[in-house]
Amino acid sequence: TSLQASVEDTVKTSDADSSVTKDPLLIRAARGEKVERTPVWMMRQAGRHIAEYRELCKEYPTFRQRSEIPDVAVEVSLQPWRNYQ
Repeated sequence: TSLQASVEDTVKTSDADSSVTKDPLLIRAARGEKVERTPVWMMRQAGRHIAEYRELCKEYPTFRQRSEIPDVAVEVSLQPWRNYQ
């Protein structure tokens, strides 16, 4: 799953030196590094305060749907930004 892949990215270590860790995908993307896929960041707790998020959850009730359907993931990612500007 994509969640499992993200977790694995976070904890991978170099074969040459087990003390060297690979930075998380989101951090590498934020630095402008080339990454293997576009990361998605969700503020799950923000949903308690955003009416649009609660409505979206009625149509997409599982976290998996909200994180794996690209258009829905984009919407969920942008809602907190739009609401808390």
